[in-house]
Amino acid sequence: MSKRYRKNDGAGILVMSIITLIFSLLLAFGVVACASNGFTDWTFVPWINAEKEMEKPTGNVLTERIALLSSPAVVSEDGYIEQTISATVYPETAVNKEVDWTCYWADSSLTDNVADYLTVTPTADGSNVAVLRCLAPFNNNITVEVCTRQFGLKAYTTVSFVGKPTELEISFSGSCQVVDDVYHLGLSSTVEFEINATNGLNVVGEDYKNYEVTTWAYGELTIGDYVYSYTGVDNYWYWQNEETITLNSILDKFITVECNDGVVTIRTGSKLIDEYYSDYHVADGGRTKVYYDKVKSVSDDLSFGITIKEPKTGLTKVISLVLDNSLVGNVTAKESVEF
Repeated sequence: MSKRYRKNDGAGILVMSIITLIFSLLLAFGVVACASNGFTDWTFVPWINAEKEMEKPTGNVLTERIALLSSPAVVSEDGYIEQTISATVYPETAVNKEVDWTCYWADSSLTDNVADYLTVTPTADGSNVAVLRCLAPFNNNITVEVCTRQFGLKAYTTVSFVGKPTELEISFSGSCQVVDDVYHLGLSSTVEFEINATNGLNVVGEDYKNYEVTTWAYGELTIGDYVYSYTGVDNYWYWQNEETITLNSILDKFITVECNDGVVTIRTGSKLIDEYYSDYHVADGGRTKVYYDKVKSVSDDLSFGITIKEPKTGLTKVISLVLDNSLVGNVTAKESVEF
């Protein structure tokens, strides 16, 4: 009886030893395979076919393996719209990070040549940085795919044409002259600046035609009440209630700005800065005269300006302004005359 039990025990131990040996060999094979590929921090799951699982572009399905980032769009030297896109292969310890780029219609039934609308070109062979170039507006989405040369891991991004502007341009009408990129505005006048958002294809989406306008002024003023007094014997002027203020605090006394339908309208006041006062009062039959809040002195860095911003792209255009009493009223010089 005791011999039979020992014999069965021996057979069981032998079987368990063989199973353990096989499992150990499989485990060792998987660990070595992963380590040799440079992805030393992968979880060991040797039966997963990553490429097969990620054949369809369902978004950035490999966020933990490849991350896609893009830069702001710019206009190339030959007038097309370009945007740089980069792929980061994780983990950082990966030995081979070379990738290939391609693009195709998200809707596979489309037959137009996608290269007529969009191209993707790596900056060097196998580079993780590529340049997207938009050659023409398109209505359907395009998929950009990046694939690692080792293991064939993939990530995707969807490109759509929405007509993003790359630059803001302005044109003006009214009493205004431009000297060294500074706009000189006449007193008591109205000047209109038309905003034109542009890109290399001259097709800008309607969502990019709403603008935010900020008016600002720099510099400081010393103001006070300038008083004339006549005593019957002597007459003299003197200052009282002096204080230093910022030009920005009385900005609306010199210019007011509004923006409607892509047009910025600027209206100027009737006084130059150094001529400004808020009120004038005469009393005692002319024996006392007071200019209230009159400018006594100004700093050297006085300036006005307007910042126009397209909020979706963050594009800005700054207009520097100067009040010029040599320009009066709404005098406009036309560049041409037509009959």
